[in-house]
Amino acid sequence: EDVIPLGNLPFSGNLIDQDEWWFNPRLTRSLGKVVTLDADYRYSKIQFDDSLTQDNTNHSGNFSLENYNAGQGLSWALRYNWRRSEYEVSRSWENQKATAELGFWVNAKTRVFGAGGKESSWDDPFDPAMDDSFWEAGFAYSPSDKLSAEFAAGERSFGSSWRGRLDYTFRRGSTSLSYDESPTTTAFDRSGGIRNFLDDAYLDDFLNRPGTAERYISKRLNWNLNLEFRRTGFTLSAFNEERGDRFTADGTPVDDQSQTGVRANFTWQAGVRTQFAVSGSLVDQETGVGNKSDFASVGLDINYRLGTRSDLSLGYSYSEQDPSGINSTSREYVANVVSLFFTYSM
Repeated sequence: EDVIPLGNLPFSGNLIDQDEWWFNPRLTRSLGKVVTLDADYRYSKIQFDDSLTQDNTNHSGNFSLENYNAGQGLSWALRYNWRRSEYEVSRSWENQKATAELGFWVNAKTRVFGAGGKESSWDDPFDPAMDDSFWEAGFAYSPSDKLSAEFAAGERSFGSSWRGRLDYTFRRGSTSLSYDESPTTTAFDRSGGIRNFLDDAYLDDFLNRPGTAERYISKRLNWNLNLEFRRTGFTLSAFNEERGDRFTADGTPVDDQSQTGVRANFTWQAGVRTQFAVSGSLVDQETGVGNKSDFASVGLDINYRLGTRSDLSLGYSYSEQDPSGINSTSREYVANVVSLFFTYSM
């Protein structure tokens, strides 16, 4: 039951191997001038080398059919979302959601809509039947190719919820702000692929522990900023997430969790072949009453292009984790990593 250290860097006695395979086909197709079909399916299998952890197989499927490209008159959309986690020991968890949306274009820039449908009950995660009703109402606004926004609020099987997203593109970069409330489980890796806590896309993995089987309501706020200049670039990512209504796979309630983090990255093209990159991140997490810890990292990388297909990279990173709660069970550690990579693209 020891907390597995972030990044698996220190030489502790509770590290385990994790193998993951996944298959993720996707289809996007225009049906006529205004109707768009979008469908995808993901299959993943996760295995651990420790018999006490729970191997799991996951399925997710999404389907949508909409006429948003019309830009005038009535708008409509049909959607179906499905997720299933099959654990080696615990019972399987499955969730379905079917949505019908109807709206209209107020003008060429603004669309208002209302949606409703059926979804699996959050109170009974082992029954996939779509017995609960839900609804939401909102609007989408896109005055130009540079700015788009969509906000909606409603009632779902787990209570009231709202979502929103704002995207803006300017001359030297872009920024986005999003918020979403959704039911999920620890078996699903939203980032997809191999986890790396030093990458922007994986800042949401600080609460997950390998092999756990939990379900929860995720309330997550994200903000991203990207700036691109002639020889320099800058990215800034921040997030805040609260995980409530947490239950283990057998239905046992557990404490709520929360995490807040920020990461920045600066790049400088020093020459035709040489690039420097400096990065840093800070994360605060709370995994129970009085169980808190702070995580920080700083990195420096030098990338040199040897040829049209080959690159050489030298990097250094410093990472540390400090328990800060009165009941904290996190491990305190400091890690220094020096890496050398040779990459050849075929």
